Amino acid sequence: MRIGIDVGGTNTDAVLLEGRDVISWAKRPTTPNVTDGIRAALQAVLSGTDVSLRDIGAVMIGTTHFTNAVVQRRELDRIAAVRLGLPATQAIPPLTDWPDELREAVAGLVRLLPGGHQFDGREIAPLDRAAVDQLIAELRAEGIDTVAVTAVFSPAVPDHERAIGAWLREALPGVNLTLSHEIGRLGLLERENAAALNACLTTLARRTISAFTRALAELGIEAPLYLS
Repeated sequence: MRIGIDVGGTNTDAVLLEGRDVISWAKRPTTPNVTDGIRAALQAVLSGTDVSLRDIGAVMIGTTHFTNAVVQRRELDRIAAVRLGLPATQAIPPLTDWPDELREAVAGLVRLLPGGHQFDGREIAPLDRAAVDQLIAELRAEGIDTVAVTAVFSPAVPDHERAIGAWLREALPGVNLTLSHEIGRLGLLERENAAALNACLTTLARRTISAFTRALAELGIEAPLYLS
């Protein structure tokens, strides 16, 4: 059996499925913190059934919580957007096409550093450890602990992103780090924007997922949780 939950702007809908058969469904108001509405919908969809919680194989939650955070410019982390591409790629800096108010809410630092690769795997330039050390000093001074690193053609050759990631983790224990090759494809600007969005949602995502997981545990549901 599976439970599906859709968190809308007004209502949170839950459905209990066995195969393609609907066993139970419920609708509850969506709450400001989202989690309370999900908990209420879960309790409602399970009430009046004789379903054993052990028989629930998965809980799937669809939510626009993270999209809303970006649209409303709220609960977003200040990040450092770091591109490894100098001396190339200077014409369009990171976050260039972002709306002004979103960029102001998110962009604590925007830096271009030497690094990255050509399409055939040749280095554009070697990493500059002194430049990275300067970046680390700026991160400390600004109190920024979330960094998105994007290197040119890193999905093909991720070495530079991994190296700078290791240096940042060593110098800044607990840093929240997004490496673009882990979440995007070859296109530089698209991948860079995806990495920056991923980074600025880090704290909200952890808090929200923790709350969802806790709500399931409080109801005795041990099934895996899936988010979309």
